[in-house]
Amino acid sequence: MRAVVVYPGKNRSPELTDVAEPSPAPGQLRVKVLRVGVCGTDREILAGGHGAPPPGQERLVLGHESFGQVEDVAGHADGWSPGDYVVATVRRGCGACAHCAANMSDFCTTGGFVERGILGMDGFLAERYVEEPRYLVRVPPELREVGVLLEPLSVVEKAAQQALASQVRVPGKPTASLEPWQAGPPGWQPERVLVLGAGPIGILGALVLKLAGAGEVLAVERTERPAKRDLLATAGIGYKATGGGPLRDVLAGEQFDLILEATGSSQSVVDALPLLAANSVCCLTGVFPGSAGERSVPLDELLREMLYRNKSIVTTVNSNRSYFERGVQSMVEIERRWPGLLARLITRRMPMERYAEAVEPERDGVKTVVEVGR
Repeated sequence: MRAVVVYPGKNRSPELTDVAEPSPAPGQLRVKVLRVGVCGTDREILAGGHGAPPPGQERLVLGHESFGQVEDVAGHADGWSPGDYVVATVRRGCGACAHCAANMSDFCTTGGFVERGILGMDGFLAERYVEEPRYLVRVPPELREVGVLLEPLSVVEKAAQQALASQVRVPGKPTASLEPWQAGPPGWQPERVLVLGAGPIGILGALVLKLAGAGEVLAVERTERPAKRDLLATAGIGYKATGGGPLRDVLAGEQFDLILEATGSSQSVVDALPLLAANSVCCLTGVFPGSAGERSVPLDELLREMLYRNKSIVTTVNSNRSYFERGVQSMVEIERRWPGLLARLITRRMPMERYAEAVEPERDGVKTVVEVGR
């Protein structure tokens, strides 16, 4: 079967090649891949900054944002049938720590986890894969065309929950529960939210926070993109381009209860933190690259303001199954409230043969997906 493979740590381009057909063991499912999303992590792997092949191999099947259809059930797997639409989770636990044993590998304490399509385990950019049912999340047929967005949506589901739950530290503020996932009443509802970045994570994060009951939500990015402005306006979300100017000037010193970072730019974070209101929180989702050189930042003044006014920074990475399941609920609700909005996030669909082109950033688009099967 065909697959897109990369060679982490080696100066080799991605290749569309033949790999062995997967054969499910008893209790496993074989899944036909329909489409796979492309994201910044894929670009980082291709640039040599991240990623590792499975042990004993030199190549890695790329792709961690999957959407597919069950093709075969080997042996007995309760509740699963050929034809079911599924998305696979990404991280597999270390098998040693308490968090991984409790199906919360996103909080792994040993670092011994693997991640499909990223770290030590082949991904989904192939015509088929096999998987255990516990790592598959069922997607309703009505989400067939947008289900590939579930993995990035799960990331912002976790980010929103972590940010909202962190406010338990503030007296008198009800908070979102950590387990099971809850947001909105009786959870804390921020009145004003600033989202840094209007890529897939930023837009999905803005939508999730809007669903959670946030009042005003504003997404900002450097360059004006009218299509994104129109897309966000559909859900009552504001949009502003900074033109490279300081956020404090662009937003005239406005204050926000929650800042969601989705840029991977440390400078954006530094610029945004003074806009946090007292007792508020900033959640970081971006993966920051290596040092971009020295910057002159008045850290003492910034951190003193953070301390004196009880401002908090939380971080989040990856997501466990519960956030994928929550993401399915959110997708259904987004489709109900703003029909067709999720489909507008997918602005480019490419065949496997054009993967090298698909991985290049799309200047005026939002999300690129690779079409694998039908």
